[in-house]
Amino acid sequence: GYADAQQIAAGSALDSTLRVSMGGIDSASSKELNKELSRLRANSVTEVLSNVFVQKTKDNNVYEKLKAEYLPQGRGEQFPNAKIKDYKDDDERRRVVLVY
Repeated sequence: GYADAQQIAAGSALDSTLRVSMGGIDSASSKELNKELSRLRANSVTEVLSNVFVQKTKDNNVYEKLKAEYLPQGRGEQFPNAKIKDYKDDDERRRVVLVY
């Protein structure tokens, strides 16, 4: 999961959600908040993929020994694609989750 570098408005619902998720930290920086946002984004996608996997494989003997491992990672403000050189702080191309 990645996030852009846009500031999260202090006191907003998103700001409050992120701070609660971080254990109630009042002094979190913008980079820390964006990293938490990307971590939560990656976890949400992992949950969806896990549910789809379970639905598609349950009650099917062909898949009974198949296992899937999920390793969600929040990358914060890192650039998701090093080939793109014109990212901006609020660039939507940075708000992504990559799945391998």
